[in-house]
Amino acid sequence: MNFFARPSGHAYDIQDQSALDQIAKTDMECIQSFLEKLEASPIASQVFDTKKDENSYHGLTISIGSTPSLFHHKSPTETPWWKDFCQRHANDEILFELHPGNYTMYDRQQLYTQACASVEDIAGRVLTRVIGHYNDQHRPNTIMMDAGATALTKEATPQGGMAAIDNSKINDQVVEVYKMSQEVSMARSKEPATTSTTSVNLLEECPLGSLVNLLPNHSCLSAACFDKYYIIDDPTCQFAPDAVIVDEWEPVKGW
Repeated sequence: MNFFARPSGHAYDIQDQSALDQIAKTDMECIQSFLEKLEASPIASQVFDTKKDENSYHGLTISIGSTPSLFHHKSPTETPWWKDFCQRHANDEILFELHPGNYTMYDRQQLYTQACASVEDIAGRVLTRVIGHYNDQHRPNTIMMDAGATALTKEATPQGGMAAIDNSKINDQVVEVYKMSQEVSMARSKEPATTSTTSVNLLEECPLGSLVNLLPNHSCLSAACFDKYYIIDDPTCQFAPDAVIVDEWEPVKGW
């Protein structure tokens, strides 16, 4: 039997590391409360392996956690009540697992929560192409890219914006991906292109036809939009569009 505790969903909007410590602690307290009530319940023998005696917890798997709180959990072996529980059921196969979601890829959300330290840690990227340039009164210093909601989804993140562009001169501080439709996204400079060191000429940095790396707000949702992932091995973390593809992964689809 699998028991999934609450998945720390509220951890995704928190930057305070002490608050994440408390969330991890609360998760463990939730587990403790559940197991204590389960042991006291007469239906315990009905939900576990009926081939064994009525006190059997054989096959119990407890799964908790989230990516932001992953590094704040302590080993259950350090928890007295967990050791006592396992001793009472020493003959049963009981597993305890941390079940974070997108820690293998990270994304802008995890950059906000500080689960990952920098943009270079974000492995899940969406490669898009610049298909439009605009520089009029209503759309100054603006580009259009051929990746929209069907590639990124419209998941929000505390930093704002629909995604983020990653290259040597472009980041969240100077450029925003501010608009998205089903098939395209629009990005613009946050300041007019001037000689200021804080501005960027987006039209020059992203020529028509050039490839652009986008950081998704939520890599889990973005990954679900694709039927194949192209794997590169780049120790420099430059994520160059012409990087050598070393493998291709096909995800399991469906719910």
